[in-house]
Amino acid sequence: MEQGTEVEARILAVLRRKRNYHKYRSILQPSFFQLETTRQIFSLVDEFFSTTTTKKKKLTTANLRLIIHQKIRNVDLRNECLEFLKKIRPYPTKDNEVIDESIKDFAKRQFAKRAVLECLELLEGPNPDFTSVQDHLEKAITISTSFEKECYSYFDQAEERTILDVQDKSIPSGIPRLDEILGGGTGQGELIVFLAPPERGKTLALVNFGTAALHLGLRIGYISLELAERKIARRFDLRITGRTYELLKKEPDRIKNPLAALRKNGCELVIKDYSASDPRLEDIKSFVVNYQNKMRRKFDMLIVDYADLISPTKMHKTERFGIKEVYTNLRRFANELKIPIITASQANRKSVGKLVVTMEDFAEDFAKAAVADVVIAICQTPEELEDDLCRLYVAKNRRTGRHGLVRLTMQPKVMYLGEMRKVSDVNRKSIADRI
Repeated sequence: MEQGTEVEARILAVLRRKRNYHKYRSILQPSFFQLETTRQIFSLVDEFFSTTTTKKKKLTTANLRLIIHQKIRNVDLRNECLEFLKKIRPYPTKDNEVIDESIKDFAKRQFAKRAVLECLELLEGPNPDFTSVQDHLEKAITISTSFEKECYSYFDQAEERTILDVQDKSIPSGIPRLDEILGGGTGQGELIVFLAPPERGKTLALVNFGTAALHLGLRIGYISLELAERKIARRFDLRITGRTYELLKKEPDRIKNPLAALRKNGCELVIKDYSASDPRLEDIKSFVVNYQNKMRRKFDMLIVDYADLISPTKMHKTERFGIKEVYTNLRRFANELKIPIITASQANRKSVGKLVVTMEDFAEDFAKAAVADVVIAICQTPEELEDDLCRLYVAKNRRTGRHGLVRLTMQPKVMYLGEMRKVSDVNRKSIADRI
């Protein structure tokens, strides 16, 4: 079955549940579907829920088969629809977030195609209105992501939110003191931003968070916008094996056993390289949705290295407005996926010599600090850099409100970031005491 038809089969399967029908009907139209059979089945499902007063929560395939026999007079079309029902049946219709993302992506693509066609018609005129062209494209993007959601009843959903709070499991960072401050680690739907000057270990921190999640048996998506995928993979090799690049080059077989042992827990690491392109967040979202649909499983964490390099959807008068758009939409994406998205941002020049980097040191746009749920600043003096030491300062913590300074060992040669090891040098201790 072709990929487009497979997606349509999943959508029709989901729409057979009454709750899902009312959730997605406002953004789906018969013309969106490729085949006459899928258009017909969609119309029948639409008619069933919109015109009948049935209390049924689901339109079964048996009932749908009966409706097809009753409503479709063309024998050939009827047989094609009945045959297509066999493809709809296997797909689950309840609590499937991967399919939910698939429907969003499907609707967005169709609205975008329609907008492009309308824009082409406008441009063919003698005096095209470019403002109108932009409005059509912006409308397509807005419509594709504005789903009708049920309002939240405070009193009626008290028990439900309590259960969800219990089920909302955080993903530990592997650094106990940091997890204590964060309330257990990174939470669902949160945007976590590492803030640091250049060459202060932003990618190193991202790799360590990803490695900790791998040891928990989780599936990680790593979006690289600065380094090639092989270089990112090599950094994970260093962190997982604890060996330097020089040692791994001499004995490449040393990587096999640690990876084999780690893979037994069911973890997965997928790296997508955008270092040679100029991607927008829509491109990243498309990759995530398509991968999850293809593999039929979700990512548990998404790492974006790093968000400052993502292009905004549209042109802005100043760069900072574009950056604000990217971070706002990235946090919304985390909320849609219900997983933490971890990224990094460049600190300004003044932060290079500072003892403690704070949210005031965000480069380009302070709005990034306002959007993020958690901001972790990587602080390091020249003396600490020489001694393989650093400090993580939790500058913002929306979940617990706690702030704190965590002293750690940072060893770039093996991509290690963790609890401080024994320090014998008196000068190192004096630095820690001075902070």
